[in-house]
Amino acid sequence: MTGTTLMRKIDRLEEELGFKLFIRDQSGLSLSDEGQALLFDVEQMERLSFNIFRRASLSTDTRGSVRVAVTVGTTSWRTSVFPDSKTGAYLLPVKNAARVAEHLAVGDKVRAQLQVAGL
Repeated sequence: MTGTTLMRKIDRLEEELGFKLFIRDQSGLSLSDEGQALLFDVEQMERLSFNIFRRASLSTDTRGSVRVAVTVGTTSWRTSVFPDSKTGAYLLPVKNAARVAEHLAVGDKVRAQLQVAGL
């Protein structure tokens, strides 16, 4: 991949996100404040993903679900995340009470905090 192609991909990602990930100057690229915050979030997600897969591999539950504690906004609940064979990711069911309390509609993007139960 050429530098120009990479910069176009970064530009498109920044446009989609609605903020700049990098500060560009004569010395090159450095993370913007928003980019640093996003990196922190992504690193947290990576740690959580590792914990989920570790828990799933230790689980005797043949379905591969993992018990989690979830917080969205000011609403918290306990549930399980379930493996999705189509995407290779885990799916988080959002309880109806949480959707109502947080005014969530289908397709809304939300920030959820998950803690793997028992870790």
